[in-house]
Amino acid sequence: MNHRQSILEWVTTIIKYVLIVILILFFVKESKRFYEIGYSVFAQEAVSEEGQGRIITVEVTDSMSVSDIGQMLEEKGLIENAEIFPIQERFSSSHGKMKPGIYDLSTEMTPDEMMAVMSPEEEEEE
Repeated sequence: MNHRQSILEWVTTIIKYVLIVILILFFVKESKRFYEIGYSVFAQEAVSEEGQGRIITVEVTDSMSVSDIGQMLEEKGLIENAEIFPIQERFSSSHGKMKPGIYDLSTEMTPDEMMAVMSPEEEEEE
C-alpha cells in the first residue's frame, strides 16, 4: 500500500508541474498577442508605402457600426485587421464622429487618417 501511495504522489506531482508549464505557456502566448494588439492600436501603419498606394471609394451608411466599417475597410484592402479598428477608433480623436457618406481613401493612409476623412467637421454657418 505504501508503494502505491508513493506512485500516486509522484504522478500527482508530475501533473501539477505539467499544468504549471501549460499555464505559463498560455500566459506567454496571450501576453504576446496583447502586446501586438496594443502596438497596432498606437503605432499605426498604412497598408501601402508612400507613392505605392491606390485610392478606393467606400460608402459608410447610417446602419454601419464601427466594427462593420472596419470589416469593410479590411475587405477593400485599406487596413490589415478589422478586429483592431474599433479599438483604434475608441482611442482616436474621431471617436463617435464618423458620418455616413461616400469617401475616397488611400492605402497610404493610416487608420487615424481614414477616420479623420470619415469624420468631417461640420462647417459653421455665418
